[in-house]
Amino acid sequence: MVRRTSLGQAGRGQLSFEYILIIGMALLIIVPSIMFFLRYSQGSKDAVTHNRVQEIGLAMTKSAAEAYALGKSSWLTLEVNMPAEVEGVYASKAFGAGFAETELVINYRTQQGVTTAVFYPPIPIVNATESAEDMNVISERRQGIVRYRFSSLGNRVAVALGGDS
Repeated sequence: MVRRTSLGQAGRGQLSFEYILIIGMALLIIVPSIMFFLRYSQGSKDAVTHNRVQEIGLAMTKSAAEAYALGKSSWLTLEVNMPAEVEGVYASKAFGAGFAETELVINYRTQQGVTTAVFYPPIPIVNATESAEDMNVISERRQGIVRYRFSSLGNRVAVALGGDS
């Protein structure tokens, strides 16, 4: 004798509860995984921007030294791919040890806010339109391919946007 039973109201309710329980457990695994991935990818983006800014700063200080070594009235052009997160590039006057030095300052945005990268070129650098201010703007909020022209003035190097390749 075969006994047939049909799922009654209680059987269907238990089945629905089990499905809800399975979906709930899956969400408990998926949601934290997505949050972890998003945080990790944002941190990776900040690290890439930081590394790119370091490369640009070192290339700019090297180009300034090369232009200076070539002699007065010589110039060269540096072409860089500027990240969108860069707020600006500045030549800053720093006073220490009894003489004036210059710093190359690059401000850029990260997840934590605006960060500053400072580079110390071996020779003084100024903006091509040098003013008496302590901070001279070389470029602000430029994204993509940016050309900088380094011109030797004898005792310092002027940096300007543009220039021929």
